[in-house]
Parts: sequence; C-alpha cells; structure tokens
Amino acid sequence: MKKIFIAAAILVVLVVIVLIAVSQKKTVGDNVYVAGVSRGDIVVEVTGTGVVQARTKVNISSEIYGQIVELPVKEGQVVAKGALLVRIDPEKYRNERERLAANVRVSNTAIESETANLKNYELELRRAAQLYSQGILSSADKEKADLAVETSRIRIRSLKEEVSQAEAALSRAQTDLTKTTIYAPMAGKVTQVNTEVGEQVIVGTTNIPGSVIMVISDMSEVLAEVSVDETEIVRLAPGQSAKVSVDAVEKTTYAGRVTEIRNTAKKEGDVNVFGVKVLLTTPDERLRPGMTAKARIEVERRENVLRVPIQAVTTRERKKLDEEMKGGVKTASSGPSRAAGKTDEGKGNGASGEGAGGPGGSPSASPVADKKKPVPAESKRNAPDGKTMDGDRDEIEVVYAVDGNKVHAVPVTTGVSDETYVEIKDGVKEGESVVKGPYRVLRRLKVGDRVVKKDESEMNDAASGGESSSKEEID
Repeated sequence: MKKIFIAAAILVVLVVIVLIAVSQKKTVGDNVYVAGVSRGDIVVEVTGTGVVQARTKVNISSEIYGQIVELPVKEGQVVAKGALLVRIDPEKYRNERERLAANVRVSNTAIESETANLKNYELELRRAAQLYSQGILSSADKEKADLAVETSRIRIRSLKEEVSQAEAALSRAQTDLTKTTIYAPMAGKVTQVNTEVGEQVIVGTTNIPGSVIMVISDMSEVLAEVSVDETEIVRLAPGQSAKVSVDAVEKTTYAGRVTEIRNTAKKEGDVNVFGVKVLLTTPDERLRPGMTAKARIEVERRENVLRVPIQAVTTRERKKLDEEMKGGVKTASSGPSRAAGKTDEGKGNGASGEGAGGPGGSPSASPVADKKKPVPAESKRNAPDGKTMDGDRDEIEVVYAVDGNKVHAVPVTTGVSDETYVEIKDGVKEGESVVKGPYRVLRRLKVGDRVVKKDESEMNDAASGGESSSKEEID
C-alpha cells in the first residue's frame, strides 16, 4: 500500500507540473523577437559574380611557325611599348628571303637579255624593210622579221611580270623574317606566359587553343566582368554606380560604375545570364586578372523612408484574416487592443478601448474588409489585384504589431526592399513595435495571441542547445 501511495503522489505531482506548464504557456505566450518601425535609407541592388579583368588586354600570338629562341620577359613583369617579347628562330625565313632575292635578280637578268635580243630583232627588221622596198626581199621574210620583234616585246612583258611576282614573294619573305621578332604593342603588365624557350609556336588563331604565347594587360583600368540573371538585367543601365568586393582582397570594397551590358545571353547551367562590365574607379596593385569578384549594382535608392525588417512582413488570406479579426474583436473586449480598433486608412492608428470599428463602429467594419490592398510581397509582387500567381487565393500583406502582451495584424502597403528592410508606405507609424520572428512563430500568429519578448541572440542560443536567458514579458 505504501508503494501505491508513493506512485500516486508522484503521478499527481507530474500532472500538476504539466498543468502549470500548459497554463504558463497559455498565459505567457510564444517567444518572439520584435523590431521597431524606423526611418532610414533603402538601397535596391542587383548582384552579379564574375572575375577581375583588365579593361584593355592583348593576346600575343605568332603569325609564323617556328621555335622560340629568346623569351626575355616573365609573368608579372611590366613592359614598355615596343619592348622585345619573343624571338623566333629566323634562319629558315632568312634563307627563304635570300632565295627569293636571287629569283628577282635572275628575272631581271632575263629581261636584260631579252632587251638585247629585241634590239637585234629591230635592226634586222629595218634591214628587211629596206630590202623589201627595193623588191629584193620577199613579203614572207619581211613578215618573219616583224613577228620576231613583236615576240621579243611580249617576252619582255612576261619577264617583267615574273619579276613583279618574285619581288612580291621576296617582300613577303622579308615580312615573315621581321615577324620572327615580336615587340610589345602597348605598355602594360605581362599577366600570362604560356610558352618557354625551345617550344614550337603555331600561327595564332582564335579557334586554335594554345596559340597564345602571352597576355599583356593594361592594369591601370580594371573591370569586373560579372554575370547577372536575365530577370534582373532589365533594371541595369550604363552609368549606374556599383560596389565591387574581391574574395582575395579582404576588407576592401572598390567603387565602380557600369560601362557595358551585353545584348546576348549565355547559358550557365539552367539559367540565362548576361555579361555586365563594371569599371573600377579606384583599382590598386593587389588586383589581378582572374580574381573572383562580386558586384552590387545600385538600381534604386529611397532615403529616409519608413521601414521594417523584411522578415516582419508576411501574407494572410484576406477572407480568413477578416474573419479572424472580427472574432478577435468579440473576445478582446477587456483592455486596449489595436486588433479591435479601426485602422486609420491602414496607418496603424489603433483606437484604445474603442471596440470594433472604432468609436460607434460595428464588428463588420474590419481593417481588412475596408483596406483592399495590392500585394507586392517578394513572391507576389507581380501578381495583379493582390492574388497569388495561380489566382486561387486573395492575399494581403500584414505585420503583427505588439500591443501590450498581445499582437494584432495590421495591413500594410509595401514599397521597395533590399536584403534587410522593406519600405512601408502605409499601415504603421514610426516607433511602433512589430514581430520580426522567428518565422515558425510568425507564420502561425493570430490576432490576440500573447507573446513574450526575447532577445534574438538568446533565442538562437536556445535553439542551438545553449543556456537561455531570463524571459522578459512585454508590458
């Protein structure tokens, strides 16, 4: 019997503890963290990731085949315009030039020989003409003399054309010989060297990999070439300011501006992206081509506007929220509650102790019913008439304002947003407190729910198993 009594006592204690815990939860409410409605700037930015590149760079390639015999520059070296970069073995091209020069001399000699023959044929023609006029020479012999002169003249013209061809070939050989020495076309830094002395070079063509001997870049003007999603590209325009961060250069942000936006998209995985060039206005020597860069391009700025944390704005189905607020009015007759008061055109002016609909109002005149707002939420900003994209629900944007130890829904009209804040055009006033999290609580909050204010870091520590701090109930 004694053991039965002990077990019964323990059971009673456990039941009491459970009832106390449930009662306290109902009395105290959900743990939330709140934020004040404040004024400040909202900067809308479009981000893109890419690499650092010199605005002007030159790929040094060879126009002839051959073996590299001299490579006096190294990667990272600064070179002046006209400096020697590469020397290719010139012996083959020198020999070819000499051979073609000899061909030209032979052709000129042939012309001289044929010119002498022509003079002889012309003398014979004059003698034949005299004999023909005296009736001594036949007309056939006279015509042979004429034909010999004309043939010689044609031969000379042909030899002159051969000389022109030989001279053209010689000129080309001379040009090829000069191409065995490559000089810097501009001043800059050697940012890439792909060959070594003794290697064979191939004629540089964009379609042949490995034809680039080296790359010279003018690092005085540096670009961040980034890729921007096709859904954001229409918001960009040349001249917009940007901030560029480089992974390799910590704690440094470079100012820049958009200089070029490509008109053709390229595929990156399953996404179409457009190339955007951002010129850095303050580059330094730490930047190198190929470094990973992230650009934040400013597309819109709103200064000194009313704003709340972006996670504080949520959506509710209009009809259900309307019914919820009506029910909240009937049950919240004691004590001031903004959920029971009529909003002043959505400005968040809850009447304290006035009953539904404000002074003299009726429960049917709820803020949701009176306030038909469009829904520019992140997932619904393009949906017309406040409906979701599939048109199956009529939703409204709200924040949950804290009134005493309870919350009530306030319909709001939002504007632009950045990664942290969203602009509030209508619904709440500066200085009011709204629930901004956690999301698991915010998504199920209802009008009239009790809440307990908690520090955000405290709740994060509790979620990760750390020791929680003491609670602070909102007065």
